[in-house]
Amino acid sequence: KQWYQRRVRVSNSDLEHVNNLQIISRDIHELFHLRFLKWILGVHRKTSNVGTYGELGRLPLILDALKLTCDYFDRCKTLPENSLVKRAFLEQKRLDLSWYHNINQIRSKFSHGTSKFNSINVFQNQRTIFVNNLFSALTQSSKLEYYSKVKKDFKIEEYLNCTIFKYRAALTRLRISAHTLEIECGRYGSSSNSLPRDLRLCRYCKEVQNIETVESEEHALFECPLYSKFRSTYLLGYQNQTMNTTKSSDSFNTFDNINNTNHYPSDSCSPKMFQLSKFCYKIFKYRKAFLDHLDDYND
Repeated sequence: KQWYQRRVRVSNSDLEHVNNLQIISRDIHELFHLRFLKWILGVHRKTSNVGTYGELGRLPLILDALKLTCDYFDRCKTLPENSLVKRAFLEQKRLDLSWYHNINQIRSKFSHGTSKFNSINVFQNQRTIFVNNLFSALTQSSKLEYYSKVKKDFKIEEYLNCTIFKYRAALTRLRISAHTLEIECGRYGSSSNSLPRDLRLCRYCKEVQNIETVESEEHALFECPLYSKFRSTYLLGYQNQTMNTTKSSDSFNTFDNINNTNHYPSDSCSPKMFQLSKFCYKIFKYRKAFLDHLDDYND
């Protein structure tokens, strides 16, 4: 963070960038940051940045850099007059150079009346702007339609405490649409044009059950017969396996009735999240095996 503080040129334009997630994500330092976060989550590089920030409750580096820069500015003001750093600071002030000018503008913007400037207030203000814009982008994204139903608060999700990486990564992929279900893959189709939503059909239901139904996250979780045996094992608390969209949208927050807690690592996430994570891993693995077999059969 201190290295980034020295590299970045914090200005009023940077404050405006907090309102634009696309501009933030194009910053070279933030690109590296996002790549690291996606590696932690176990998702591919093209995964939604909104989902990545949301799952980890993580803020862009620019917000920390802004606070550190403002703190450093205040520290320079209090240094002894004969120190080299203080002399350089005063020279910046005399010439009104960009670093001093930009930070001073930021201070003026957030100093209300005679109240003392506080870098924490700047940070909290920009955090609020970022979170509001994150949720705004989330609700407007067709790609993250399911995630918008299950993401309620800006915080790191409980299930990420699961110590078994492959389980929690599977749940992450389901939540933020970094999976291979048709609802996501059909978005890109077989050409440059995406398939209409109602044509992104579950292949098992279509070719085995002779039923045309969209392969959405809700369908995989609660409806598809292909995963019945896993559902009865890991989602035993659900009496109605064909829950409607409204109920399923609350499933990550009200998953209270799971009974099977065998092999649960008690020092990580809760039993309900562990079971749900394991369920996602099992169905993704089983789905791949089924589709591979189906393709071989058709060939």
